Amino acid sequence: MKEPKGNTGDLLYEVEWCTDMPQDENGDVDFYECTYDQEYLKTQEEAIAFAKKIFPKDLVGEVKIRPGYLELKDPDFPVLGHYLEIDEDAEIECIYESDLSADETQKEGR
Repeated sequence: MKEPKGNTGDLLYEVEWCTDMPQDENGDVDFYECTYDQEYLKTQEEAIAFAKKIFPKDLVGEVKIRPGYLELKDPDFPVLGHYLEIDEDAEIECIYESDLSADETQKEGR
């Protein structure tokens, strides 16, 4: 998992997309075992643009954007780095194929 970079208290936007969808013994997707990747961006506008760019690589058809604040993993050991504390009260934004412009859709061959 990629670690967010910045200073304690910074507002970042996490963009998350699915990179692997394993199937169970019946050939059904096991959503509990899916693998997700994340990218952390400084503004909502950058996050939306990145989500639209990464959308073709997503396997679920939904790229999530969630705001959060950087917190130390362990305040006694700052060297351990940060994690993004997602703001649970904030609205989660999702990018779907319908959010892509006609030009973006044609570039991806859809």
